[in-house]
Amino acid sequence: MFLSCVKRTGEFFGAGHIVDVLRGSNSQKILKFGHEELTTYGIGSAYSARQWRHIARQLIQKSLLLYNYEHGSLKLTPKAWEVMRGKEAFLGRMEGAKKDHGAVLSHLYQCLWENHPLRQNDFLMNSSLTEDQRQSVLSSFARLGTERLRPVFEDLNGTIPYEELKLLRLHHLCRDQ
Repeated sequence: MFLSCVKRTGEFFGAGHIVDVLRGSNSQKILKFGHEELTTYGIGSAYSARQWRHIARQLIQKSLLLYNYEHGSLKLTPKAWEVMRGKEAFLGRMEGAKKDHGAVLSHLYQCLWENHPLRQNDFLMNSSLTEDQRQSVLSSFARLGTERLRPVFEDLNGTIPYEELKLLRLHHLCRDQ
């Protein structure tokens, strides 16, 4: 949604304006530029401005958006176009919605279990673990299996959060497709 809104506003505006469009604001600036007519207008009203700004920071951090310091505008990168075309994925973490993120990971696991293919490279980019930690987790999955997370959690002495285990389990299973 965020990337699409940046595109539809012409890549001339900053994160604050994009957030206002997504949340359906009736500010003078939105009305002046006719952004209330965009298909992305108001489609993100379920999330707070703070949550959208958090997503914007992640998109910049993951090199999907470039921030122009001179003009304060956001520009799409070639990587963003790949995401918008469905060739790459971005699994951002919406601030204050960690339980929802865990549910999404559980649903993705269920999809894999039902033999629906997923691309493995989409998961590691969302992990906050070091390479050594990732290798330890993957090694545990190789030894203990992927059906249950608790044995892996215990094998790693409880040092890796379940959300990270879910991400790496998906990566491990995609690798074996």
